[in-house]
Order: sequence, then C-alpha cells, then structure tokens
Amino acid sequence: MENKLTTNFTLAELTKSVVAERLRLDNTCPSEEVYNNLKNLATKILEPVRERFGQFKVTSAYRSQEVNQATSGHPDSQHMKGLAADFEIDEYRDWE
Repeated sequence: MENKLTTNFTLAELTKSVVAERLRLDNTCPSEEVYNNLKNLATKILEPVRERFGQFKVTSAYRSQEVNQATSGHPDSQHMKGLAADFEIDEYRDWE
C-alpha cells in the first residue's frame, strides 16, 4: 500500500494514534478495503476541507478495534472502516 493518499495526506497521518502509541497497540491499516476507504476519505472530504479552510490537524481517522475500544469509541465506529476522521481547525476563518 502506498503511503501517499493525496497531495496533502498520507496513510501514516491517517493511521497515527497517540493512544495506540501510548498503549503499544497496532493501528496499521489492515486491508486494501480500509486503505481504499481512507484514500476516498482523503480525496473527497479532507482535501476539499483543506482547500476551503487551509491547514488543519487530523486528530483521528483509522482506528483498529483495540484502539477504538481504548478511546471508548462506538462499537460500530466508522473509524474502524476508514470512513471517518476527526480534525481541528486552529484559527478562526471567514466561514462565509
């Protein structure tokens, strides 16, 4: 699986987890299906948000089942399928 998903997003960025690192849990992309979901998420959601609002930090995207449980995520969380991302935009922007 290629690390670069889009111009601005990598697989490493979307599988990075502070919780996984702290608890030494595996949070690597488990399948081509999840990889393709992350690539689509980056292409169709994250890139357009970046174009509109500029730089932002992805705080959570893919979560393995163990990481999802450790973060008290919903048992059917879309994060485990690579279909969700949480992010923060640090500065106020002109929203209009």
